[in-house]
Amino acid sequence: MRRGFGLTQEVATRRALLRALKRAPKQFNAAELDSVLVTEYPRSLIVMREMANHWGLKPGGFALAKACTRMLEPDGQQYLQQWWGYQAGRKAEQHYREIFSGTGLLISRSNDVVTAIEKSSQHISPRIFGEVTPTVGRGLNAEYEGYDGIILIGPFNCLPFRISEAILKPISIQHSMPLLSYETDGCAVSPVVLRQVDVHIQQVLEHSARAHSE
Repeated sequence: MRRGFGLTQEVATRRALLRALKRAPKQFNAAELDSVLVTEYPRSLIVMREMANHWGLKPGGFALAKACTRMLEPDGQQYLQQWWGYQAGRKAEQHYREIFSGTGLLISRSNDVVTAIEKSSQHISPRIFGEVTPTVGRGLNAEYEGYDGIILIGPFNCLPFRISEAILKPISIQHSMPLLSYETDGCAVSPVVLRQVDVHIQQVLEHSARAHSE
């Protein structure tokens, strides 16, 4: 849009993002938030599932009630501690999703941690806590959630990124799901990578066209 006729989409998005950042807590710590949502959040659910299975139950109301009756025992205390950690992770995610919802950059739904763990556990042990479990789980469930492509981004020499790529790439090829992996070292994006992005966009459009024609 030309000057004088309103804001461009880019400027509007940038201003919305700045407003969202101003609403974030002053002591906002991205690394700490990443630890809560990526590591502690799924870890709490995994431990709860294992303990509930040990009691012959599934995570939920009955398992929570069982833990309450055993709150003086170590296993009951541990279950309740993990339950509080899981609830804290859910609230943290909801809080920051509300903050950034006005930017227009947040298009995905809330994380379905249960499904992500179930999907990823078919290829990697859920006891390996960290980014791998939610990354692989969301990637495997992407098409079911309505996506026509995956972009896997990770920092340079990151082992969880490499493991996720090693699992998702052959599965994506098998299911004709476009996947672009990008390892960044913080430098400007090279023209070669930009051309790969253009190719990936075309593959996503073709995948979408096939999906709607079936």
